Amino acid sequence: MTTKEISPAPRVNLKKCTGCGLCTEVCPIFLLELRERKAWVVEAAGEICNNCGHCGAVCPVGAIAQKNREEKVLSPLRDGLIDAETLQFFLRRRRSIRLYKKQPVSRETVAEIIEAGRYAPTGGNRQDVHYLVLDSPARISELGDMCIAFLERGVKVAGHRYTRAMMARLGSKDMAENAARYVELYRGFQERRRRGEDRLLYHAPVVILVHSSLWDTSSAFNCAVALYSAALKAHALGLGTCFNGFLQVSANLSWKIKKFLGIPRGHLCYGTMTMGYPRVSFKRLVKRAPAKVKYLPASPD
Repeated sequence: MTTKEISPAPRVNLKKCTGCGLCTEVCPIFLLELRERKAWVVEAAGEICNNCGHCGAVCPVGAIAQKNREEKVLSPLRDGLIDAETLQFFLRRRRSIRLYKKQPVSRETVAEIIEAGRYAPTGGNRQDVHYLVLDSPARISELGDMCIAFLERGVKVAGHRYTRAMMARLGSKDMAENAARYVELYRGFQERRRRGEDRLLYHAPVVILVHSSLWDTSSAFNCAVALYSAALKAHALGLGTCFNGFLQVSANLSWKIKKFLGIPRGHLCYGTMTMGYPRVSFKRLVKRAPAKVKYLPASPD
């Protein structure tokens, strides 16, 4: 559902309104204000309201109506929440899954997983995340072949000594080393593809891509958060996922692949993942490097 399909502005029942002012404080674009101890909607609200729903959701007496507001009233503090320790364990247990069973994933399950992405935050509440789902083995195999062919051309460019020399001259030793590393990885994709192994899309039953408007500076964030939310929902349902940067790069740099996927002009692919029922079970957690955190010093008095 897009924001244009929703009533553009909140409506305040002045008889119910207690004048607590919470709605005016949570509104990110200043569409409500207190007048004579009542909440009023500013005149331009119908044109600029982004339908985030904060005002109606926060009102303790239900005095604010919006078409996108649900009537369920949440109990204070704990309703629908999980404890922090359980959440941390859940996040640590999620792993990138590259070995899938041949068992198909129903479209009902895919829809349930995408529903989690639908409720991820988006800049300005634009909700402009588009999902592209491939669940046909033949189409997924065709996409894999196209990506391998595209990456093969990239290997020839990245592996050329002049390319590496140019990267070194640009002062990026890491870039040159990474290019050399990826050259070997691409060759591995090709060699295993010839043996009938799919080490790019992993014979996954489902491939999901997210794309959005190129002009929107929030698109990369919007799509990434939505796709990760969907991945966590898949994890909760017993499915595995693996984010795939090679497919994302191919979808954006190859006009042939972009046309095959039907990504419209003016859109970029901002995330891709494979998905299916895991064929492997990880028995132990793993450690990660410490977070790279820096606190800015307090301002001098």
